[in-house]
Amino acid sequence: MKKKPNKNTHKIHNYEYYTSGRYIDYISRPSAVYIQNDNENRTTLLAEMDSKKLNVNLFMKSKLLINQLSEKHIDGYGFKEESKKLEGKTGLHKLFEKNLIDIDPKEAKEEFKKLENNNQFIWEITLNPGQLGIDNQMVDKNEWNEILNKHMKSLLKANKLDPNKIEGYWALHSNSKYPHIHLGFFEKETNHSNNYRQSGKFSSKSVERFKYLFENSIKTQAEYQNLFSLKNSIWNNRKEIKELFLSTIALKNKQETKSYEALSANELKILNASKVIANFYKNSKSKSYAAAKNNLEVKEAINDIYEAIVENNQKLALAVTKYKQEFESINKAKFSDKYSAGLKDEFVANEKDEFEKQIGNIIVKQCLKMNAKEKEVQTSLNYQEKDLKQDFNDDELPIGLSFYPYKYDEISKLKRMIRSLNYEFNRLSRSQKFQALRKYKKNISGVKSKVIL
Repeated sequence: MKKKPNKNTHKIHNYEYYTSGRYIDYISRPSAVYIQNDNENRTTLLAEMDSKKLNVNLFMKSKLLINQLSEKHIDGYGFKEESKKLEGKTGLHKLFEKNLIDIDPKEAKEEFKKLENNNQFIWEITLNPGQLGIDNQMVDKNEWNEILNKHMKSLLKANKLDPNKIEGYWALHSNSKYPHIHLGFFEKETNHSNNYRQSGKFSSKSVERFKYLFENSIKTQAEYQNLFSLKNSIWNNRKEIKELFLSTIALKNKQETKSYEALSANELKILNASKVIANFYKNSKSKSYAAAKNNLEVKEAINDIYEAIVENNQKLALAVTKYKQEFESINKAKFSDKYSAGLKDEFVANEKDEFEKQIGNIIVKQCLKMNAKEKEVQTSLNYQEKDLKQDFNDDELPIGLSFYPYKYDEISKLKRMIRSLNYEFNRLSRSQKFQALRKYKKNISGVKSKVIL
């Protein structure tokens, strides 16, 4: 039976059509091939598509070689700097290559020409997933390459062909409504002893299975990539929250100590929670958040500090809101692929604990650091008061006060005044200390009415 002309090429695809190089010319023509830069992937391409406000079909058409060439301006010296990215780009690729490398069409033509007198089989396949390719945003040629290589091996083996002995060339076209692949392949060495397929025909069962696996991989590949992108975004948000949290706490620690009466509701909340945390870890060998995992009171105290700090920092609050929204998005996501669904469930289960652990460790560490500073201050005050007591009696202090005010937390203003005089006390001689104490008694008289005894 005489072969009919192909409906796309309008040419009869006989043996000479392939060996003459016309097949390679057809699948590698600039008006049809989709071109992708080496450093681009699904994430960067989709981001570019969104920024240009294009749908998948229009975006992929904009990536046709002929369209990309027409966008570049040519001056008297040839292509400008931005056009160099297209140098060597042909849109033609070799089958079973792990890395996506553009092949010179001349090289492919030479390989087909070698078959001229061999009288061996040449196979041609067009892979068009239709709307499935659009719905799953198949804009990354690396994904097409991975899926094609994986399932072509299975198809060949099912038809008693060794993938290692096959030479093939393919191109992704985006010039029509749906992106699709044109693939032509042949055996590197003629094999006339294969009685299983004397006609060169592949079994219909193997072709149907190949079609199913190819389409299913497009779905699962897109799902996996979406899951991967969501996970990365959530991890980046968590990192930002951690950095903002650390800087916020560090800033608070640098601020001047306020009197107890001047503390805001948020600051009082943090102070009271800090005491609970410090008391717990005072007798704990482990100083990590994990040590308090079974102590509800401490966990509530840590949460109180977290909420108070987030509430008081707008930038941090926005970052937390974004994190929660994306976490909820991935938590509600449905995946048809069992592997992706399992990865999602594992991520959701671990991410919440990891976030809680990281923030919890920051809060515990800062509370213990603050507590250590308080102890240093109190030790300094005790030495100072002891030194003064050697010369002066308690009777000489304002009524109701002693050198050992155990309620020093409630008289923070008094502590600051003592601290500010510390340097002066150390420099004065014993005879001058008496004058300093008089100055101290005069200053303290203005605040004694506010001191809670």
